[in-house]
Amino acid sequence: MKLRYLPPVILSSCALVATSFAGASAANLPTPANQQPTTTQVSEDTDRIIVKFKDEQPKEVREEVANKVEAESDAVDNSQLLKETTAADEKSSVISADKMLNPDEQKEVIANLEKDPRVESAEPDRLVKALASTSEPYYSKQWALTYDYLDVAPAWSKYTGVGQTIGIVDTGYSVHPDLETSGSYGYDFISSPSLSRDGGGRDTNPLDQGSDNPSVDWHGTFVAGIAAARANGTGTTGVAPSAQLTYGRALGLNGSGYVSDIADALIWTSGGYVPGVPTNKRPATVVNMSLAYPDNTCSDLMQSAINDSLSRNVPVVVAAGNEGQSASNYSPANCYRAIVVGASTSWYTLTEYSNYGEMLDVVAPGGTTGRDIFGPLNTGSSSIGSPTYGTMNGTSMAAPYVTGTIALMKQAYPAITVEQIRNILTSTGYNLQGYKQVDAAAAVKAAADLAPVPASQFTLKGAIGDYYKSKGGITKFGSPTTNEFSGVNGGAIQAFAKNYSIYWTSRTDAHSVNFAGSIGARYRDSDYERGLGYPAFDEVSIPGGAMQKFAPASGPLNALYWTSQNGTHLVAERGAIGSRFTNEGGTGKYGFPVEDEGGIGSGGARQVFQNGSKQNRFYWAPNTGAYLVNGNGAIKALWESRGGVNTDGFPVTDETPTAGGAVQYFRNANWAETGIWWSSTTGAHAMNSKGAIYNYWWKNGYVSKFGFPVTDEVTNSDGSATVKFSNGSTLKWTANGGVRVVR
Repeated sequence: MKLRYLPPVILSSCALVATSFAGASAANLPTPANQQPTTTQVSEDTDRIIVKFKDEQPKEVREEVANKVEAESDAVDNSQLLKETTAADEKSSVISADKMLNPDEQKEVIANLEKDPRVESAEPDRLVKALASTSEPYYSKQWALTYDYLDVAPAWSKYTGVGQTIGIVDTGYSVHPDLETSGSYGYDFISSPSLSRDGGGRDTNPLDQGSDNPSVDWHGTFVAGIAAARANGTGTTGVAPSAQLTYGRALGLNGSGYVSDIADALIWTSGGYVPGVPTNKRPATVVNMSLAYPDNTCSDLMQSAINDSLSRNVPVVVAAGNEGQSASNYSPANCYRAIVVGASTSWYTLTEYSNYGEMLDVVAPGGTTGRDIFGPLNTGSSSIGSPTYGTMNGTSMAAPYVTGTIALMKQAYPAITVEQIRNILTSTGYNLQGYKQVDAAAAVKAAADLAPVPASQFTLKGAIGDYYKSKGGITKFGSPTTNEFSGVNGGAIQAFAKNYSIYWTSRTDAHSVNFAGSIGARYRDSDYERGLGYPAFDEVSIPGGAMQKFAPASGPLNALYWTSQNGTHLVAERGAIGSRFTNEGGTGKYGFPVEDEGGIGSGGARQVFQNGSKQNRFYWAPNTGAYLVNGNGAIKALWESRGGVNTDGFPVTDETPTAGGAVQYFRNANWAETGIWWSSTTGAHAMNSKGAIYNYWWKNGYVSKFGFPVTDEVTNSDGSATVKFSNGSTLKWTANGGVRVVR
C-alpha cells in the first residue's frame, strides 16, 4: 500500500514535522488461529527418571531398582518401571514416580539410584513444552517473524531480551495486554499544547491520546508491540518479548512533532540529560525512531542527538521513509551512523513505498496490502478507546523488527558496539535486490560468538553465588549472563541463561525468579523489584497452583498467585483485603485470586477469589473495612440487583448464620444501613437495618417469633412502610402511629 505522507506544517516559524506512517486498520479482535510452535522450552519438574544400566539386565532386576526409589526417597511414595527406552536394549529404562519432582528431589533420587552398582547413570526425563512466544493466539498472523523472513524463533531458545530496554520515540504508549503493565514509564516531550492533546505541554505522562488521524493512530503502541510484545498468551509476541520499554512521546496530533522535541526524546530515552526533565531511571540500550521527514541534510540538532546516544553505545534505529525516493533526502535516515531500515515485501522485494539507496543499512518486513503487518492497536482515534489488534504497513514497521533483533544481540553480548552490530546485521543478512534483509537468528548467534568472555565466565560471588551453587547451579539456572549488578534500595541482581535472575537484599537474602514462568512474567511486567520488591522466597507449588511473595523496602509483602485456570494475580498484603486473606488462611480457605484488587464504587475496592466451586468476594471501603460476600449466594444476588455498592453500599459484616438462615449488613456513603436476610424457604429480602420496623422486629422476638422477611421493606403511597414476615404477620410503620402488627 502506498502510504500517505503528511506534509510539513509551519508553526511560529519552526518546522513541525509530520512522520510518514502506514495506515492502520484497527479491526475487531480476530479469532485466534491454531499455530504449531517452532521452538521449545523445558519444564524443571518431572515425574520420570531415565536409568542406564551398566549391563543388560532382566526385567525383574530393573523392576527391583525402580521399586527401590520409593524406599530410599522421602519425595516418592510410589515408583514403578514404566518402559524400556533406547531401542529396548535392556540397558536403559524409564522409572515413573507418583508425583512431579522438583530439581532438588530429582537430584536426591538420581544420587540414590547411582549408588546401585548395577546403574551406570541416571538423569531426569525432561518434560518439553512449546515455548510461549510461538504459542501466542495470533502468532500465525506474524509471518514476518518466521523462518522465511526474520527467523527469530531459534534465537529465543537462549535470548528473549532479558536485561535490555528498548526506547520508543513515537506517539507514546497505550494500555494493552500485549505490552508490559509498567509501559507507562517515559516522558511526554511534546512542548506544544495544541499537539499534545492532553491539555498541556511536557509532563511525566507519555500516554498516547490518539492522533485524531486514523492513518497514524496508536503508531507508538504498534511499533512497541513489534519490538517487545509480551509472550504472555494474550495476543502477539515481539521480537524481544522480555525487553523493557521506555517511551519518549514526541509526536501528537496527526502524528506530528517538532524536531527539537524528537531530538530531546532521543537523548533522554538513551540515558542523556535534557534540561528541565527528570533523570531517566530506565535508559534504553537501543532506541527505535519509526519516523521520517523530508530534509536534504541531517540537521545539526538531530545529528547531535544521535551522536549523544552513540556516545553511550546506544544504537539508534530509524525508518527509511515511505515515499519511494532516495533515503538521502529524508531525515533522520540521512544522519551519520543511524541504523537505517527499509521495508521488504513477503515475496522478497523492496516495497514500492520504501525509500531506497545507499543510506539503507538493512531491510526488514514492512508489509503490503493483503500481506500486512499485524499488531496491537486501540479502538480510539480522537480519544482513548479499548485495546485491539489490527494492521499497519511501512518502514515504520520494518524498523522495530531490527530494533528487537538488536536487543537480542545485546543480551547475547552486552558490550557489543554499534558498528559491530551494523556489521553483523549486514554480514549475516541475506540478499534482497541488492540489500541485506535481517536474519535475526544468524545475527544473534554471531553476536554471541563475538563475545570475548563466555557467559560462564561472569563472576559469581557472595550470597548470590552461594545461593546459585546450593540450589542447582548451572543445571537449574544456566550460566550467568551478567555480572552482579545493583537494584533499587541497595539490592543486588544477577541474570542467568535459563531465564532466571537471582536477587539479594539484606532484608530477604537471596532468592530466584523464574522469568520463563507466569509468575516471573507478571513480576517483569510489574516493573521487577521497583514495582513489587525483592523475592522473599523462591516460587513454590501449593495445592492448585503456585505462589511467590515479594518484599518492598518496608511493610507487608506482595504475593503473586498462579493457577492454570486463572493465570497470575497480585494480592497486596499491605492492604485490608490482602491482609485479611493472608491472615485467615489464604488459598486454603478462600482459594486463588481470579483478579487483582481493583477499584469499585466511590473510593472502594474489590478482589474475588475462587475456591473450587465457591466464589469469595472481598469488598473494602474507608467507612466499612474489608468484608466477605458469598459470590454464589442469594444475598449477593439481591444486593447486586438492588445496585450493589452504588445503592446499599459496602458490606459491614460477613454473611452470618442466624436461626436457620443468614444475614449480611451493608452501609453506603451516606451511612444508611441495609440488612439482607435469607432462608431456604423465604429467599433473600432487604430492609433498613436502622429503621423502626427492624428495631421492632429485633426487640420483639426477631426471627424466633416473626420468622424471616418474605418481602423487602417497601414505602407505600401514603408514606407508610411495610415488611411481611414468614409467620404471616406484616409490620407496618406510620409517622403518627409508629410500628404495629397487621395481618
